[in-house]
Amino acid sequence: MVNLWSELGLRMALGASRRDLMQLVLRRGLGLAGIGIGVGCLVSFYGSRLLSTLLFKVAPFDPTVFSIVTIGLILASLVSARVPALRAAWIEPMHSLRAE
Repeated sequence: MVNLWSELGLRMALGASRRDLMQLVLRRGLGLAGIGIGVGCLVSFYGSRLLSTLLFKVAPFDPTVFSIVTIGLILASLVSARVPALRAAWIEPMHSLRAE
């Protein structure tokens, strides 16, 4: 298994731009977050029937609540994926290749 930093250093040494590396890291992070958000929405949509007695002044299938929570999770995943993407964009190719 290839280390991610070595892969990014190799890509940079072969001519990938910093923007390409940022997009790669963001795409990987947001892809995982998207899968988690999708599964979580499905589970909460079907599980809200079981918990409908515990909800206070909120309908079990309230689209406003689902959309606000989904948007909040997307924004949180964007912020949390941005830090590794910025770090990956400024990686030194020779430093990461020598570390192998």
